[in-house]
Amino acid sequence: MCKANINTAIKKLSFERRGFFTLYLEDGRVLSVPLRNYPDIKRLNTKQRNSWTILDDQFFTFIERPEVFYSISDIMKL
Repeated sequence: MCKANINTAIKKLSFERRGFFTLYLEDGRVLSVPLRNYPDIKRLNTKQRNSWTILDDQFFTFIERPEVFYSISDIMKL
């Protein structure tokens, strides 16, 4: 995972929609992503999923599971 030339930042992460996670970007884009594409995130329990944090505006991880780590580029498949 590397920092790509992305001109936006992660605003927040949500797990409200069953089977998906939603990434809200500062530029207004909203990315809804099937959890089946990210089995390591899918395996997290509710408490672990809700412990997400943003790093350097471009990456997110989970405080309770820091080995689960993704960037905007990873999610957008850039």
